[in-house]
Amino acid sequence: MKTNYQNFELISREELLQEVEIYYKTRGYQVERIPDIGSGADLIATSLGVEKVAVKICYGGVASISTVHGVSSAKIYYRCDRAEIICTGYFNKDAELLAKIIDVKLINRDDLEESNITRGS
Repeated sequence: MKTNYQNFELISREELLQEVEIYYKTRGYQVERIPDIGSGADLIATSLGVEKVAVKICYGGVASISTVHGVSSAKIYYRCDRAEIICTGYFNKDAELLAKIIDVKLINRDDLEESNITRGS
């Protein structure tokens, strides 16, 4: 997911959350923000009432295994088909290993910079 920001230190968590909402909405998903920050997910995106995605936004730094646990729990709680973590930083090795085992998609800073996903497209 590529944002319009070249320097992720300049984007606020709220701006990143809005970017992710726009990304899913332009692809036909209905997006619901989860108000409880401790729920493990920030957004639930639903496509045609069929596919549900639990999305966690991780702002800066290095995301740990607890972030993967959290979004995995949210995936179960909200009965989602898949889970994703979008991070403006990176993931530690334990987080990467667990995500691979339990099928949580990790999107790090490099992925955000390199992909062809832009605001509103």
